[in-house]
Amino acid sequence: MTKKQEIEALYKKLVDSRFAFVGHGERKLSDIYSAVEKKYPTLCNKHYRCSESCSKGRSREFRWMHTTRTALGNLKVRGLAQKGGYGMWILNDQSNRKKNLGARKDNRGNAEASVATANSPQGGGYGTTEENERVEQAAVRRVTRHYKDLGWEVRDVSAENWGYDLLCEKGAVKRHVEVKGASGRAEKFIITAHEAGVWESDSHYVLAIVRHALSKKSSVEEFVGAAGRRAFSFQPIAYWAKQNGLTARRSGRA
Repeated sequence: MTKKQEIEALYKKLVDSRFAFVGHGERKLSDIYSAVEKKYPTLCNKHYRCSESCSKGRSREFRWMHTTRTALGNLKVRGLAQKGGYGMWILNDQSNRKKNLGARKDNRGNAEASVATANSPQGGGYGTTEENERVEQAAVRRVTRHYKDLGWEVRDVSAENWGYDLLCEKGAVKRHVEVKGASGRAEKFIITAHEAGVWESDSHYVLAIVRHALSKKSSVEEFVGAAGRRAFSFQPIAYWAKQNGLTARRSGRA
């Protein structure tokens, strides 16, 4: 089996298994790597570096690790995984997927999720998980095409947990593009605490809203850097609560 065939086989096994061998719940990415290597040792080639096949690969990283993140990204789009805090992933089972009715890129388990609302009376609605997946994928394709048509080199980094979806480069100029999609003209959407924090500190950050994402008449509106961020107000809508180790007092009869 060639190196490429090993990677293709690993990707298929990870996606098909939905990482069930890792267990559901919040997991460190490093622990997921360890579980993958233990489960599929013959497909985790330690002589195949990411830089051998990726134009912008990390020279010291194994290719199978990159493939693991790509498979996690596949599950995220399908509503079967969420990004947690930095370096964390939340793996869901099928029953959780059916219960998940948030907007696209719903709450990924960050300590605080926020709603960013444009300074406009128009708000956005929420769809089913399946509808949100279609809108998200269409929006990312639309923004990718938008940048490529303008001569930018575009790379999907949504699985890297960097706080944005697309790395766009044109010569020495960079843009870190987070994509938000809507099936209509909604101007209210979910943005995680991690994404909002990166937007606040990253001068290359661009929020791209795709309206009518499933239509041939879809449009892209961009909000660039700190100036673009000021066009929105942010409101916390959820918290990621973890037990702090203290023993809780039980109530009721024994």
